[in-house]
Amino acid sequence: IIYEYSDFMKALLYHPEIYGKINMLTQAKFKSSYGLALYENCKRYFNVKKTPWLTLEKAGLLLGFDGIKGVYWRIKSKILSNAIK
Repeated sequence: IIYEYSDFMKALLYHPEIYGKINMLTQAKFKSSYGLALYENCKRYFNVKKTPWLTLEKAGLLLGFDGIKGVYWRIKSKILSNAIK
């Protein structure tokens, strides 16, 4: 069996330190994709002991709700609160 990665994937995989290591059993327990994305992003900063401040747009890209338009309270009630649970 022979396989290869595209140049795009090679560039992403070249720096594995930017990705968090996630226990697959822990990952399987998540019921919300937003919760999993929040966990993955926080896990990346575990050894740093703090996460950076993010704009709502940047948080949306990281958590996967970048297409949702609206005010913060709507995003918080529909996405962030469930992800934190």
